[in-house]
Amino acid sequence: MFILINIIIYINMQNVPQINVVTNFKNLEKCESKFQENLERIKGNNKKGSLKIDQDKKKYLEIVDKANNLKSYWFCNEIIFYRK
Repeated sequence: MFILINIIIYINMQNVPQINVVTNFKNLEKCESKFQENLERIKGNNKKGSLKIDQDKKKYLEIVDKANNLKSYWFCNEIIFYRK
């Protein structure tokens, strides 16, 4: 487990994201329904959001902020280290 955590940290350090948010949902549908809510909140001419499909046929949200030259991605993936 320790080696796996080190590998994940190393991979993430190659392109460090500005913000990481981890939220736990009971199922994939509930998580993906949040994408539409986030699309509706995007305001302004410099921001654009779009729903896309990855290679595993799962939806993800891409948000582009042209003013700050940033892209962010929202994925619904299982959290492997989460325990209640």
